[in-house]
Amino acid sequence: MAGAGGALLGFAGVLFLSFSLAALVAHFFGWVIGAFAVGVMLVICSLLGISYFLAPLKTAEEEIEQLEEATAEALAELPFDTVKALVDKRPLMSVSVAALIGYSVANDPKNAASHAQRLAFGLF
Repeated sequence: MAGAGGALLGFAGVLFLSFSLAALVAHFFGWVIGAFAVGVMLVICSLLGISYFLAPLKTAEEEIEQLEEATAEALAELPFDTVKALVDKRPLMSVSVAALIGYSVANDPKNAASHAQRLAFGLF
């Protein structure tokens, strides 16, 4: 509820400041130019915000490389015989666990090995 109220008041504040700035510019150049100038200013601010917040911090190649390394480390620490026995014993659960491990690696590559070990120990 507080978030909705904050968003509403924030929108009202931006609307009020935009109207005030348009009125200030309209005093010197007229309402059409004032409204246009404020609209252009708001569009430029929104484009700057979009370009800043949507710019990736890493390239796709770096993210894929980090994901591959984390997956290899997680799988290297599990003994193969244990994994084979679990798949033979519970095939449906092993597919679910593999999906969970894949999601875990994609979501948090740095802690993927600990997640995989915790899931493997939970199956025993």
